Amino acid sequence: MPRELENLARPEKAFKITGKSIAKESRLINQDALLADQENEIFAVFDGVGGDLAGEVASNLARSYIQEKTREFPRNLTAEEARKILGEILQEASRKILNQGKKNEGEEGMATTASVVKIFDSGVDGRKAIIAHVGDSRTYILRASGALEQLSSDDNLINQAIRNFESH
Repeated sequence: MPRELENLARPEKAFKITGKSIAKESRLINQDALLADQENEIFAVFDGVGGDLAGEVASNLARSYIQEKTREFPRNLTAEEARKILGEILQEASRKILNQGKKNEGEEGMATTASVVKIFDSGVDGRKAIIAHVGDSRTYILRASGALEQLSSDDNLINQAIRNFESH
């Protein structure tokens, strides 16, 4: 479910982006993908699911599609409109992965997790970070104080049951 961070100040210096991915010893192929498009302020991590089920194809397909679509991200949106659009982009990426898996032998059932952060200045609500995620790739923020805060929780049956219980 997409969410937002309130009123982000524009940093004096550009973000420093680093990434490292380590495949499990049992896998010959790394199924992770990283998106760090500083110009368009879109950042994401994807982790292919399923071992031998073309997880690397799914994670790279999601990365490419999300990067392409977020380059077209409209300006002057409210935070709610931006959350809706980012959620739709993530859902469409999922449909593309499912459709490709149906068409190509060896890619049936391929999937990926995704944690996507889009920073934008709405002109209406100020500067915000919109976060969308699916699966068990979590999103964190490292505060200036050094505190690490978890912003998303895993999409799994246990957490869904907890959310359902807490909402009643």
